[in-house]
Amino acid sequence: MRHIAEPDGEHVLDTTADGLRIIEPDGSWALVLPDPAQAVTRVCAEGTSQEVSQRLLEKWTGRVRGAAG
Repeated sequence: MRHIAEPDGEHVLDTTADGLRIIEPDGSWALVLPDPAQAVTRVCAEGTSQEVSQRLLEKWTGRVRGAAG
């Protein structure tokens, strides 16, 4: 999670949940949520359009995979 939370652009990080919520300047967001019982990390995203949401999913899923090695 530390690797994912490293600064990358102009977004706001919210670490109050069990995971990490990344809020983009346009209000779209992604949630990176590690499962407490399994070796799984879930990534959810919401954006102003399906394309924006998909782009966020791809970006943060890539960061999770990169952190895993």
